[in-house]
Amino acid sequence: MQLLSLAQELLADGLAKSALLVTGIALSSPSRGGKDEARPANDSEAYTLFGDCLVELGETRRAMSYYGRAMSSSSVQLGRPSQRSSQRGSSKEDSVTKFCKSALAAKEYNAAKSVLESIPEQSRTVAQNRLLATVYEATGQKSLALSCFKCILKIQPLAVEAMLPLLKEYSIEELTKLCDNKAKSWLYLYLKASKSLAHNLYKQAASDFEHLEAEYRNNVHLLTMTGTSYIKAGCPCQGSQYLSQVRKIDPESLDGMDQYAGYLSSQQQLFPLNGLVNSMMEVSTSRPESLVAMAHHCCAKRDYENALRLLDQAVLLDPRFAPAYTLKGTIFLNTKRPGEAIPDFQRSLQLCDDIASFKGLMESYLAVQRLKEALATAQDAVKKVPSNPHALVLGGIVLSHFSDCKDKAKSAFEKALLIDPECLEALFGLCSILHNDRKWSESAKLLESHTSHHNSAVYWTRLADVYTMQEDHASALEKYNQALALNPNYEPALRGFARVEKLVAGE
Repeated sequence: MQLLSLAQELLADGLAKSALLVTGIALSSPSRGGKDEARPANDSEAYTLFGDCLVELGETRRAMSYYGRAMSSSSVQLGRPSQRSSQRGSSKEDSVTKFCKSALAAKEYNAAKSVLESIPEQSRTVAQNRLLATVYEATGQKSLALSCFKCILKIQPLAVEAMLPLLKEYSIEELTKLCDNKAKSWLYLYLKASKSLAHNLYKQAASDFEHLEAEYRNNVHLLTMTGTSYIKAGCPCQGSQYLSQVRKIDPESLDGMDQYAGYLSSQQQLFPLNGLVNSMMEVSTSRPESLVAMAHHCCAKRDYENALRLLDQAVLLDPRFAPAYTLKGTIFLNTKRPGEAIPDFQRSLQLCDDIASFKGLMESYLAVQRLKEALATAQDAVKKVPSNPHALVLGGIVLSHFSDCKDKAKSAFEKALLIDPECLEALFGLCSILHNDRKWSESAKLLESHTSHHNSAVYWTRLADVYTMQEDHASALEKYNQALALNPNYEPALRGFARVEKLVAGE
């Protein structure tokens, strides 16, 4: 057996060090002119295999140099359209792809960009276009990344990964026109839901994914998308039900589970949260979702410094994982370090302009008395998603900080409630205005008028707080009890209940 074949078997069996040794021997064997048949007939193949061994051993940067040698020693030329079909899977193309993957892993973006841009656009493979798009995204060149995604669709019309980034610029009909009819039956609905999600229309996205999942039952991805969309829409109870179902069908799926952990943490459900986090860490410690979930667990125990350490690790694993920056900013904000929160929320917005990031950045600016920047952030959110009630709420919150804009703030909250009567933030915003005017009775009536829309510990606790302000202690205790019946560990309700009990006892 030739040495390279033996080395490939060793690598396939997980014996990377042995494979590296054997490949090195093959590369060091006598020249082809000699009698020793161990010398590889193709140096490019040997260098590529040597690089594969190094990648397996975690020596990514060193692997780059060997993939570079593989490209140099290959006789196949890239960038010739006449050879397009025969090049698929060629040794040089293979080494180019592996070199660029290694460069990306080492954050050597210019090295990958130089190699990929040297290949004419019409001759790049799907893999090469995808790598180049990743380079452009990492270096903030969004328009060039979109061009790469369009090139991918010309080659592979069913590349959903390429369609999703293009949803903000193109209609669904344009993106699916090259697909066959069998794919269109489900693809249209999937892209429709994804487009709603991209525009922060979370409830519409959840409804669309839910409708699609009803046709394709127990699809883990669709269940995950439905659940995470509901959580983002401010309906965490519904979202958690879908994500819990995912756990039953596929307990090793990590997608979206960091958001599930966030919900459990917010509800102080420590026992299921502990089980979820332990399970995720057993599946993988090298996925950012696992580390972000662990950070949520630390937050539930008020261990914020360890949470920040875990989030730094998550960002190192995947610098484009927006939830890590959002949670990091939230921790800084909640621990009275708003100035440190601002860069993380800004980075999160660069990656994913969702409402949570807009809200975090706006609240950080408010906390450091930078009202103009807070207003600009809220206006930017409204501009990007004008029909999103949560964006309107941000505008209302900022306007309420200006003494002469109380009516405008009230109007923003009322408009948000017209769009979505279940928008709890808008309801609480109106209550805050009444609270500031010491209109406790009107605030209580407003909250009571929305009981048909809400049944959460947060809602009942807010209503109980208002009754406490009115000194209606009996009603306050009743509402705190309703909150605790839904979530016995909800700390604001526990604190409120204890406070009212002391008042009743005359302490």
